[in-house]
Amino acid sequence: MNERVVREGMAQSITVALAQLESAVADKKTNLEKATNYIENAAKKTADIIVFPELYLTGYTCGEKSGLFFELSEPIPGPTTRTLIGLAKKNDIYVIMGMPEANTKYPGLIHNSAVLVGPEGFVGVFRKVHLPTHPPCKEILYGFAPGDEFPVFELKQKWRIGLLICYDTWFPEAPRIEAIKGADLLVTISANSAQFEARWRILNQLRAIENTVFHVFTNLVGEEWGRVSFFGEAAAFGPDGKEIVKGPLNQEAMLLAKLNARDLYKARSVFPCIRDRRPSAYREISDFTYPHM
Repeated sequence: MNERVVREGMAQSITVALAQLESAVADKKTNLEKATNYIENAAKKTADIIVFPELYLTGYTCGEKSGLFFELSEPIPGPTTRTLIGLAKKNDIYVIMGMPEANTKYPGLIHNSAVLVGPEGFVGVFRKVHLPTHPPCKEILYGFAPGDEFPVFELKQKWRIGLLICYDTWFPEAPRIEAIKGADLLVTISANSAQFEARWRILNQLRAIENTVFHVFTNLVGEEWGRVSFFGEAAAFGPDGKEIVKGPLNQEAMLLAKLNARDLYKARSVFPCIRDRRPSAYREISDFTYPHM
């Protein structure tokens, strides 16, 4: 590959492991033990990153018991993060884990977060910005506070990665911000229920196409408290929208997706949507005041 088409030092490819798993509700110990096995297995298969679903560490619906998310939340970095860092260093792999975070700057606030750790240690954290207000999603009732940033992180392979959590991906501004910040790869972790399955297939592909980035998605599996069911179907799409891998419906699995840097250059050379943006014409998006605000 011509080195001029990618940033200096960028690896020609990376492999992402997508773990679509069932979570034991309110049982962090069991979930972390299972995650450990998947991390080690992914490393044996030479994956560079492994991605777990939204709130996998605790399960999505443990908030059905009042105050339980507050009990289970922990600082980032904190005990679980330190365990994940140890696993990441031992196995030379990056780990993205969905978990409830206790805000140490403002005690009493908790967030639905995705932590990113790697061989170098703690890399960063993303706090879910868009908290759903429609059934069966009850994150505000569970006590979560929204985040307000869309950071982009750089891996040692010089790939740049933007994190999103479930409902964030439904708002095109969120992945677009990460794309214009230079993300090569968008990662969406999800706890999405079966009723939205068909829409997700379209949405995940679209976010890759409109931002000319790789987009990977992983989702919980199984039924949790409140009889909420999750459908799995992890997936990876290239910057041209082509499907790279797709997981099974309603069962646990780990998928491997190899992402090639040259595909970013090829896609953007024929469809330069980031270049052709006209931000000065979009002021209404941020200036508009909604009736409920």
